[in-house]
Amino acid sequence: MIQVLLLFSIILIVCVLSSKLLYRFGVPTLMIFLCLGMLLGYDGIGGIYFDDSLLTQKISSIGLVFIMFYGGFGVNWQSAKP
Repeated sequence: MIQVLLLFSIILIVCVLSSKLLYRFGVPTLMIFLCLGMLLGYDGIGGIYFDDSLLTQKISSIGLVFIMFYGGFGVNWQSAKP
């Protein structure tokens, strides 16, 4: 369990640092996360095998909630009101 937590924390740190660094060069953040996911996936360098569809649905639903929550706070209400 400790190894899994350490792996996720390292991946998160790499994502944050790479997004801050590559944002200066105009690379979209979504592209960074997609490429990192392909590198760490089963066919990539990381070799992380994941086939639990129920857990995938729960994680993606939580991620969607965060995306919509952040999008709601980022809306300019004067332009969205009309």
